Amino acid sequence: MIRVVVVGGGPAGSTLAYYLARAGLDVRVLERSRFPRDKVCGGFINPCGVRCLAQAGLLDAVLSAGAQWVHGASVVLPSGRSTSVAFDAGGEDRRNGALSLSRRLLDSICLDAARAAGAAVDEGFRVTAVERTRHGRWRVTGWDGGSERRSVDADLLVGADGVGSVVARRLGWLRPSWPGRMGITAGIEGFPVAPEVIEMHLRPEAYCGIASQAGGAAHLGLAFSFRHGAWPAGRTPAQVLDAYLVRFPGIAPRLRTARLREPVRAFGPMSVRSHRRAGDGVLLVGDAAGFLDPMTGHGIGCALQSAALAAEVIAAAAQAGDLSAARLGTYDGAYRRRLGPAIGFYAWLQRLLALPAAVLLPAARLFEAHPVLLEWLVRKSVSNGTAPHGPLTTPLLGT
Repeated sequence: MIRVVVVGGGPAGSTLAYYLARAGLDVRVLERSRFPRDKVCGGFINPCGVRCLAQAGLLDAVLSAGAQWVHGASVVLPSGRSTSVAFDAGGEDRRNGALSLSRRLLDSICLDAARAAGAAVDEGFRVTAVERTRHGRWRVTGWDGGSERRSVDADLLVGADGVGSVVARRLGWLRPSWPGRMGITAGIEGFPVAPEVIEMHLRPEAYCGIASQAGGAAHLGLAFSFRHGAWPAGRTPAQVLDAYLVRFPGIAPRLRTARLREPVRAFGPMSVRSHRRAGDGVLLVGDAAGFLDPMTGHGIGCALQSAALAAEVIAAAAQAGDLSAARLGTYDGAYRRRLGPAIGFYAWLQRLLALPAAVLLPAARLFEAHPVLLEWLVRKSVSNGTAPHGPLTTPLLGT
């Protein structure tokens, strides 16, 4: 039987392992963290991601864990003027709805599903090396639990280890991408925020997204320019976060009652790309396959969809006994067709936001004068992305 090793147990890796284990393949997930664990992420699942969870049969578990429906956004421009945009009809009609859930909960749900489906999961396994053996297999070496070095062999290797993927780096496929920003996230309470709405606050040098979560808490994510290539000297992530938040007219007045409910975390630079996603016995999914600045909240949706696409290709390849680059390369083609247009739009939007203030501020005034333009941009940003293309129908996976 073909053995698949998936490096990374986030939504992309664990959902792929879930699909493949259900199909009866020998799957092992190597995850460097021990779950549950927090992740620098806004926890926003766009409508495409919600449909992917439904397709995988995981939506009920996500809702039971306390995920909140998000039916609209409030966008606050640099002047302080805001515009509200609805994603769906609200009420019982959630066909175009989004969700908000912490990665601590979402990732555990996906990994538990993979384990329950029969995938072996090694938590606390930090991968340090990836190499091709003389027998044509892949050998993944790392530290198991931080104390014991061991290797795992695979017929098929999947890099699902996120931005800065060890697998993509070892293959030489990873490339930096512009614009690069730093990200900071924090869980807060005592911060007034409307339920079922996300907030997006914009300034030339930074943007900040806020989403309500269960229990009256809120999740806050800040992204700021990293053009100078260095973290502000002597500043902690919490201090940098404070210094930026007071600049937002729609945020600063509400900080007086806010308090942290979890550590402040920083991450970046946040834009990387891979010039290849599939090769001989290897492919990349999720952020390892390419990552853009996350303002549009598309990351989880793209990760889940890449897992579904990869599952179909791997199932067909396993059934044919062919793990060649030519066979697995059909995944790269499907990825480009299904996700390429949406990712192209997100890249365009990020370049727009990276323009100098002398250009960006007049553009903001244009949106103020014509709110319909801003509403179109927000709806397309949130709902963009290809919906799952129907249930998986590869014979090995079933219907």
